Amino acid sequence: MGFIAGCLVFALIGRIAWDFIRNPGEKNQMFQGYAKNPLASTFMAIWLTFFIMFFAGIFIRPFGTFNVTNSGWQVWAVGLIGFFGMWIVTWFVKIENLDRK
Repeated sequence: MGFIAGCLVFALIGRIAWDFIRNPGEKNQMFQGYAKNPLASTFMAIWLTFFIMFFAGIFIRPFGTFNVTNSGWQVWAVGLIGFFGMWIVTWFVKIENLDRK
């Protein structure tokens, strides 16, 4: 089940990248969304990065065995802790309200 969810996330990233490259209107819409909500966009990008680190670290073993720090933490472990840590942050902070003044 996790493998299927990970594949769907990678497919979504691929589709967004394809639209970004091929469609100038989509590119402008993405940039406007990032300009409108920079903190929320950054939060989501980091959260997605942690998910990809975990997923790739589990299912692509050569990538997952890299040590991220000198203490021996591997890519998948850092991704797991980061993903769930940011998930817990969403319990207390509404992502949509990060950019409101």
